[in-house]
Amino acid sequence: MYLPNEVCANKLILRSELMIFIDQCEYLEKVLARFNVATNPTHTPLPSEFSFKPNEKQCDSKFRQKYQQLVGSLIYLMISSRSDIGFAVIKLAQQMANSSNNHYRVGLHLCRYL
Repeated sequence: MYLPNEVCANKLILRSELMIFIDQCEYLEKVLARFNVATNPTHTPLPSEFSFKPNEKQCDSKFRQKYQQLVGSLIYLMISSRSDIGFAVIKLAQQMANSSNNHYRVGLHLCRYL
């Protein structure tokens, strides 16, 4: 027997007598649309050849803000329902002060994984 569904903070919560399911598909679709992520899915959270190296140059403030918004959205997903992306999100978050285009591309790769 299913109990009434509940929407709470961008999450659809489905309940049965034995389990609770958290569905964030609607929020994820908004994130994908916001960052113009192509719909070609990947099978891994991180590209296999990528290594997290600090950006040698200083990034501009507009790019930094866009990167921070992307990482913030991923952090929200990680905390709410996707603990499997924790390592990748933390590595991306470590680059928030001075990110590069490579870091941003990895963030988009992670979005395609989701």
